[in-house]
Amino acid sequence: MIQLAIKISEGVLDSYETVDESILFDVAWTIAVDTGCTGFDSYFIALAKIKSAVLLTDDGGMHFRATEADVDAILVRDSDLDKIEDLLEATL
Repeated sequence: MIQLAIKISEGVLDSYETVDESILFDVAWTIAVDTGCTGFDSYFIALAKIKSAVLLTDDGGMHFRATEADVDAILVRDSDLDKIEDLLEATL
């Protein structure tokens, strides 16, 4: 049981990256001021911008603001599942 917990924990640790707020703040601030989005949304958009990543969201407002900030964003509710799967497979 302990080995399984270790394996799962290692998988979780390998599946994400922690980014310090100091890296995000200035970009997030600029995005919030330029687009009028919320501070919360600006952090997600800033992270996608900094990492040159596609932002997947089901929030129409966030999607609109991300595109205003020149971030490649996909509005999940308006997208074909196959398109999303292809995108995720391409990033692996």
